[in-house]
Amino acid sequence: MRRALAVLAGAAVLAGTGLVALPSARAARADESCNATYYDQGTRTASGEPFDPNAMTAAHRTLPFGTVVQVTDTDNGKVVAVRINDRGPFAPDRCIDLTRAAFERLAPASRGVIPVLLSIASPVPPARDAARDLAARILAEGRITLATGHLDPRGDDPPDGASAHDNVADTAQGRPARRSSYGSGEGGTVALSPAMLRGLLDRATAFTFGVSEIAGGSHSGHNRHALGLAFDVDSLDGQPVLRLGGDAERRFMDGCRADGATEVRYEGLHIHCGWS
Repeated sequence: MRRALAVLAGAAVLAGTGLVALPSARAARADESCNATYYDQGTRTASGEPFDPNAMTAAHRTLPFGTVVQVTDTDNGKVVAVRINDRGPFAPDRCIDLTRAAFERLAPASRGVIPVLLSIASPVPPARDAARDLAARILAEGRITLATGHLDPRGDDPPDGASAHDNVADTAQGRPARRSSYGSGEGGTVALSPAMLRGLLDRATAFTFGVSEIAGGSHSGHNRHALGLAFDVDSLDGQPVLRLGGDAERRFMDGCRADGATEVRYEGLHIHCGWS
C-alpha cells in the first residue's frame, strides 16, 4: 500500500523544520463508523515495533498505541479485535488500516475496503501512552544516540538490559524500563517519565547528542535515574562533554530547565538533567 510513502513524506517535512510531531492522545469516540482497509508491507511501525502482517494489529491516526479496538464489518457482522501500534491511514475516507491477517478475519482481501464500526475494547492510560509515543520517536530520531552499554563494565558482563537504548526500546514497547543491579543499583524496573522523555526529545531540535544513562547505572533507589526521571548526556555535536568549552553545555542545560527539569548540572564527564 501507499502508507509507507506517506509516512516518509511526513517525516521529511518534519526533518526540514526541526520539529517533532506527536500524535494526539485524544481517544476516538466510543463508536466510530468508517471505512477500513489493510496493508501488508513495511518494516517498522510508528510505535517502534517491527511490522508483522500476520499480527492482529492496526494503524489509527490518533488512538494511543496499545489501545485494543473491536472492529465489526457492518456488511456481514464479523468481528476482530486489534491492537493499535501504527499511524495511518492517510486516505481521507478511511479511519483504520488493518494488517492483512486481521482484515481477512472480516472479509476477503480482494474487497480492499470495507465499512466497519470501531469500538474501544481496552483503552491505554494517557501517561503510559505518552511515554510510548515519545520513546518511539526518540528511537527514530537520528540526532540522538542511545548508549547500548554502561561505562561501568559490571553492567555489561553479561549485559543487564538496562542501557539507555534498552530503557527507551522497552518503553516504546509498553514495558517498564529496567534498572541496573550493580554498585548502588537496586535492580527492578521503573516507568520512564513522559516529561523527561519529552525534554530529551526536545533537545534534538538544537543538538546532536549521546545519552549515556537513563534508568540504568549505579544509582540508588531514591536517585532520579532510578525513578525514571533523569538522563545523562556524554557528547554534544560529536564532541565528548568533558572537552567542550562551556557554551554548548550551558545552552543544553538551559534547554532542560526550559522544559521543566529541576535537577540540572554539569558533572565533568556528562550533563545531568532530572525532573521532579
